[in-house]
Amino acid sequence: MTKSNHGSSPSRRSSLAVVLRTLADEQNLPRAELAHRTQLSRAAVNQALAALTDYGLVEEAGYGKSTGGRRPRMVRLAAGSAYTLGAAMANWTWIMCLLDMTGKTVAEERQTMKGDSPEAAVDALDAAYRRISPAMKDRRVPEILGLGAPGLIDMNAGFIHSSVNLGWQNVPFGDMVSSRMGLEVAMTNRSKTSALAEAWLAPEGPVSNLVYIHIGLGVTAGIVVNGTLLTGSNTFAGELGHTTVVPDGPPCPCGNRGCLQALISEDPVRRRAMTMADREASRPKELTAEYVLRAADEGHLVFGRVVREAAGYLAIAVGNLINLLDPDRIVLGGPMVSWSRLLVEETREQVAYRAMLLPLSLTRIEPASLGVEAGALGAALMIRPRAMELILPCVEIERRSAGAAGANCMDPDKQ
Repeated sequence: MTKSNHGSSPSRRSSLAVVLRTLADEQNLPRAELAHRTQLSRAAVNQALAALTDYGLVEEAGYGKSTGGRRPRMVRLAAGSAYTLGAAMANWTWIMCLLDMTGKTVAEERQTMKGDSPEAAVDALDAAYRRISPAMKDRRVPEILGLGAPGLIDMNAGFIHSSVNLGWQNVPFGDMVSSRMGLEVAMTNRSKTSALAEAWLAPEGPVSNLVYIHIGLGVTAGIVVNGTLLTGSNTFAGELGHTTVVPDGPPCPCGNRGCLQALISEDPVRRRAMTMADREASRPKELTAEYVLRAADEGHLVFGRVVREAAGYLAIAVGNLINLLDPDRIVLGGPMVSWSRLLVEETREQVAYRAMLLPLSLTRIEPASLGVEAGALGAALMIRPRAMELILPCVEIERRSAGAAGANCMDPDKQ
């Protein structure tokens, strides 16, 4: 019996799957680079691309830059081949986004929690999912949800070991969400998902090497190296807030002393401002980190000194990151950055004393460009490779559904 050109033997499906996963990690790739990265022959790549193009999963993406010869023809995942769903928590509110394969947002919902328990968080997340569901109709949306949450999170288990922001300890949050919503869940710290969003969706185009630093109640980082999120062996990479900046400095909840978080996060800045303002009898009755930072921007001398001191500690950490990782960009985000122009300006100025001229002169230090939506956007981007693994057999089922006009195996209304 002769096999169809679009059959799905294990070896063929394996080739298609590896091409899809590789494209899911990139924006655009030339065919030669795709062959190099997948370790498939050029012929095998071309055959896989022909089938995937026929399936509507891959499309041509114009021409890349010449390296001396002809400009290479680029390929990418087709914008409407699939859609990914991501959510992240910000200020006790879930932001949920549905993205196409170019990273464009096609739907967004927000749901504030009615309480501070893990159960209340699941309730709010489920409510956001139900509201965004109409936008999923007639679209291939794999049954997987990317999540970004504050805290020390085991990505493999979807387990929140601790979260300063939420006051949670040892919460199997991924399993809770999966049981309630019937979806596969991929979860990590929202700084990691924000880093992916800032790298992939930068206004001037994708950034290959980037560190995103979130500064709020805690301090965490997301690190993107060669376009890929750095997770570490146990998925805990990015705990920048618990690197030592001042030996034998103030105590940190982690048990160490002199951690960056113990020096520049919201509570230390507020307490430092209270101490200095008391000395000069200039403290208002109600003092928050936001008040301190905004007042410093407006020229408050005492609070300006507090912010410059915090920027000095941050500059030490940023300088070390630049010397260690040679990133294209350091992105500063989180509430404290949104409240303070001075914090960013002073960090840029003081990092000159903490990093080598090269690579510092080639690294941009700037505030985040995507706002509070970054965590949700990055969560949806994070699950693209897994989404494409789920899409392939679905598309093959659709192709075998002889003449089932508009059949979509991921639309429950059409099953």
